[in-house]
Amino acid sequence: MKQLFTCVLTANKRNTNGVSPMVLLLNVVDATGTLYRDHCWVNLTPKLESLLPSFGTKLDISVIATAYEYMSSEGKKNGLRGVKHYHNYNRGVR
Repeated sequence: MKQLFTCVLTANKRNTNGVSPMVLLLNVVDATGTLYRDHCWVNLTPKLESLLPSFGTKLDISVIATAYEYMSSEGKKNGLRGVKHYHNYNRGVR
């Protein structure tokens, strides 16, 4: 089920030459105000990528995404998939 999250979009990217480039989100908070993840790597969509040059290093945004659980070498973790940009909160440099 899709949910609304607020987070900080960073300019940190990985796998940019690979099949699925990703971008780092920080302080991902769900609609109830509960911290979902302190950081989360998500697929770099064209819309998210279009935001990257328009700010300094961080931008507060809202996204709509599906929360899911996965296994890592460190145990169970939570992630986001199907991330769609929803709204910018600040236009200034952070």
